[in-house]
Formats: sequence, C-alpha cells, structure tokens
Amino acid sequence: MKYCTKCGESLEKNQTFCISCGSKQMENQPEAQANVGQPVQHRPPRKPMSKKKRVGIFSIIALVVLLTSAHFIISSVTDPLKIVQAMDRAVTDQDAEAFFDEVDVNETALINKEEYLSYIHSSDWESMRIQLTEGFESEDGQKFDFSIYEYGGGKVFTVKEHPKVFGLYSTYDIEAIPNQVVASANVEDTSVSIEGETLKVKGVSEYQDLTLAYPGEYDVKGEAESEFGTFEYRGTLSVFPNELNESELMIDFPSNSYILNTNKEDAILFINGESTDKPLSAYPELGPFPVEEEVTVHAEWEDEDGKTHTTEKVDTQSNLWGSIPLYFEELEAEEVNVDREPDSNTYTKEDEDNSQGETIEKAEVEDFMLQFLGQSIDALNSKDFSIVEPYFSADGTGKAESRDFIESGRVESETLLDGKMLNLKEVDEGEYEVTMSETYEIDYSDGDYKEPTFEATYLLKEENGELKVDSFVEIN
Repeated sequence: MKYCTKCGESLEKNQTFCISCGSKQMENQPEAQANVGQPVQHRPPRKPMSKKKRVGIFSIIALVVLLTSAHFIISSVTDPLKIVQAMDRAVTDQDAEAFFDEVDVNETALINKEEYLSYIHSSDWESMRIQLTEGFESEDGQKFDFSIYEYGGGKVFTVKEHPKVFGLYSTYDIEAIPNQVVASANVEDTSVSIEGETLKVKGVSEYQDLTLAYPGEYDVKGEAESEFGTFEYRGTLSVFPNELNESELMIDFPSNSYILNTNKEDAILFINGESTDKPLSAYPELGPFPVEEEVTVHAEWEDEDGKTHTTEKVDTQSNLWGSIPLYFEELEAEEVNVDREPDSNTYTKEDEDNSQGETIEKAEVEDFMLQFLGQSIDALNSKDFSIVEPYFSADGTGKAESRDFIESGRVESETLLDGKMLNLKEVDEGEYEVTMSETYEIDYSDGDYKEPTFEATYLLKEENGELKVDSFVEIN
C-alpha cells in the first residue's frame, strides 16, 4: 500500500494526489513493505484550520495591536509634561494665546494677558518650570493638588488632578492664582472704576475686599461726593504676588481736614452758604475738603431775642495751618480766663511805631498755638526741625529742646487729635503764659502706641510784632 509522502495518509495504487493534504505524489513511489515482527506506525492526519478559528486569531492580534496603540496615544495626550513644554514655548515666544490654552484663569478677575505673561517671564519662570516638572515626576508619586510659587513667596499656579480616564490615566488643570485686591478711601462711599468695572468702597480708612486681579498694572479712577465737596482721583493699581496674595489700593483724594475751634459748639455749621443743620459739636474735625475746590465755612446761632449771630467766613483755600477758627466775637469776653483783669478778654501791647494801645485777642493766641502744634507735628514726622523753627524765639530754651526731641527719634509718628486753649495770662509786657489741652496719637519707635492728653504751659514772647514760643514751662 502506498502512503502520502507528506501527511502519511493511505493512498490507492494509482492515486497521484493526496485527498487529505493535497500533496502531489511521485509516480513510481514504491509500496510500503511490511516489517515482519514490527507494528506499522501511522502519523495521524492534521486537520485543516477552520475559517472561524482563523478569524478569531486574527481578531485577537488586531485587538492587542489596537489596545497597545491606544495606550501610547492616551499616555501621550495626558502626559502633564507636554503641558509644561507648551507653557515653556509660549513664555519664550511671549505668545499669550498659546499660554492661556494651557492655563486656566478666574473669569471674574481682572487680567491683562500680555502683561501677565510678561510678568511670568520676568519673575524667574525657570524656577516655576522646574517646580512643575518636579511635581509631576515626584518619586513619591504625583502630588495633587500642589502649588507653584514665585521667588517672593507668592502663589502663582495650582495644579489639580481630575478623575482618571478608564481608571488608568489622569488629566490635569493648571490654574493661575489671582490676588485679592483690598481697598480703602479717605472719603466715604467712593466709586472706583478699574478697567471699566465700577466698584464701591463704603467705609473710611479700613480696607475691604474689592475685586480679584492678576499681576499687572491697571488704571484706576475714583470719585466721591460729601457735604464738603466733590473729589476725583486718578492712579494706578499695581498687582504682584506676595505671601498673602493680596494687593492694597488706597484711594487718597487730595484733601485737607481741619481741627475746629469755636466758642459756641451748638452753633450751626454752614458750608458755601448752605446750612448743614448740624451743630459744630457734631464735627470732631472738619473735612476732608477737596484741595482744588473753593469752599467757605461759617457758623450761625440765634440768641433768646431771636437775633442771629454769625462768625466770619473762612476760605479753606487760605493758609489755615490745620485749624478753622469759628469764633463769635461777642462771646469772647465771657470765655477768656484772665488772671490780671478777670472781666477783660484783651491785653494791651505797645506798638513800637506809635503810642496807641493795641489789644491781643484770645482767638489770635489760640490760632497761633494751633499753627505751632501743627507745624511741630509735621517737623517731628518729617524729622526736619526747620519746619517749626520759625515759631521759636531766637534766645529761648524751647528751640533747643524741640530740636533735641525731634532728632532723638523716640517717636516714629504723631497725630494731633484735639487742641484747645485753657488759660491765657500776661506775665510781663509782651510775654504771655498759655496753657493748652492737647490729645495725641503717638507711635513710638519701640513699637509702643499711646493716646495721651497733656496740659502744657508755654511762655510766648512778642518779637517784632509777632508771637514766638520762648520756652516750655510745664507739661502734665
């Protein structure tokens, strides 16, 4: 019997092709001889692979290739280092559009994208880039959320991780951190316009949250109106990161405020001829007044007989030296404490050019003293004795004592809260002792803070027809 030379299938004698595997057979193939005493071994025939099996194998191979390709594609797309690389190119090219394709911003915050990118470039971007890279490549695993800081300690970016794609791949957002802008003004109910956005600052002196802003500079316009006048402000808001991520805006309208001196506190205040319907006692100080607006003030009161009494009008544009005197002359005789002549409100001084008597009024002395105190404070805060020097007599001890105190540096700054004359006494011809009540805010150089009230007595002398401070007699 003949057998297929390839698969071993038995063949008929004249069969030239194997019907099992299809192999062609040699024409003169010798017949197999039986081996005596040995069993004949036959190779089992191999069945051809079915079409269904072949399709299954090809499908598995294709799926493996597809999954492998998808893994590499998704890993590449979600690789956070590609974000860092894109940011780096944008910073180098100063391409704001490309930079903010990678970085999210707070939509409610003020931002000038070109200025912001310029700030990033000039604020040690290399250090920020390294922080981002190290954060993503941390050996301890990726640390989310984490923040990026500029060299001054201000937080610039926060990196946030989102839920994993297919449970395997993380995606990330890099968010730019804005500053909180806090604002204050020296006039209540101030309107603030920044880059077309109008905001309100309600209080005075204390800072309040105003808006959010990214690093850069922004034009600021401020407007306010009070019973003392209309105010305008133009300035710039500069925003830079810091440890608090906070930027301060002070709307400081050019203005002047004054201490009010009067001998009739229940008199009504008038501003530009219009009554405020408020007594003078309602005003701890007058102002602030706009420096570029002419404002006049006076006071009126009505006696028991219905007669109206009026003070002189005071122009706030005049040189007031920190105080506004609103005195009713007819009341002066009742208020002056005179040791030499109790019922009199004046002292006689001889004019060198003639022999006629000339009087010195309490209001004149008090006004001089308040000017002196105001200039003394300016000299102390500026550390410049020359500001107050003209108020001292040439030979008195007060000049040297004041200079030594200012130059000692014991007081950092000082503010006069209240000042009024308690007593006026003529001690000699052309010499007067004046006792003042003075209340201050004092910031000492060692960090201490006090609000003391003093009773201080000064010796004044007339020199060339002008009052001068000669010496400090007593301070309690």
